[in-house]
Amino acid sequence: MAEAIDRHVPLGGAIAIHCQRDLPSLIGVLAAVLSGRSYLPLNPGLPEQRLLTILRLAQPRAILSGPDTIDTGIRLAESAPGGIRAFDAGGQLRTAGHPSSSTKSISV
Repeated sequence: MAEAIDRHVPLGGAIAIHCQRDLPSLIGVLAAVLSGRSYLPLNPGLPEQRLLTILRLAQPRAILSGPDTIDTGIRLAESAPGGIRAFDAGGQLRTAGHPSSSTKSISV
């Protein structure tokens, strides 16, 4: 996870964490903080329009989604301005239409 963050998020950049409060969210918070980035917790229960507004205002460089929120995370990343990258909890870069594709698998 930390390798993916270092590669795709500049130092000082923010990472949006779009997960339920469970192990993937804890790993995301720790990876963000330990790599010198800030994190922005996103409540998966909020409507997508509200989440897009938050992303537009906060301008994170990446969004980390858990297994149950990855589809929404990909849609948010593609809809938000600024080229946000979507990652799953395993550190894989994800894109729409290819949910199992990644640039490289990063072990957590």
